[in-house]
Amino acid sequence: METLLPPNMTLLTDISPFCMNPSIPTSIVAEPFEPFQKTPPMAPLITAVRSEIEGNKVFIRITAFIDSDFTISNPNGPVLAVVNDIDVLSQFYVIYTTKEKEIKSYTAWYFELFIELSTNVTEIVASTYNLDPKTSRGTTTIVSSALGYV
Repeated sequence: METLLPPNMTLLTDISPFCMNPSIPTSIVAEPFEPFQKTPPMAPLITAVRSEIEGNKVFIRITAFIDSDFTISNPNGPVLAVVNDIDVLSQFYVIYTTKEKEIKSYTAWYFELFIELSTNVTEIVASTYNLDPKTSRGTTTIVSSALGYV
């Protein structure tokens, strides 16, 4: 998949997603959307834990729910990008492209990374970002301290 990123984003080419479930019915992951909104992007799930050993590194897990039709034509999955220019907040985007239509089922894509971030970073935002149409939906989490396992 060729991806055109906004100028302040960097593609994380060494991070590949794992397909957790290729066909989750929308009724299972439904959220309260406006009645006219037939193609909602789902907000991803995210956890972030700062390493006790390497305080400048954070272990991040992101699970993104994306239209299953995307998975059929893109078996390698979506790509992950990060915004570069923020010191206290890191933003990660799970990027994909699919036509605007009513979604029948989702595929769960899982990303896992251990990344160096400023010790000033206290929050991580993860968003799904559909390039066609340009829509996104995100969620924020607090970077927690490690419990002796990172």
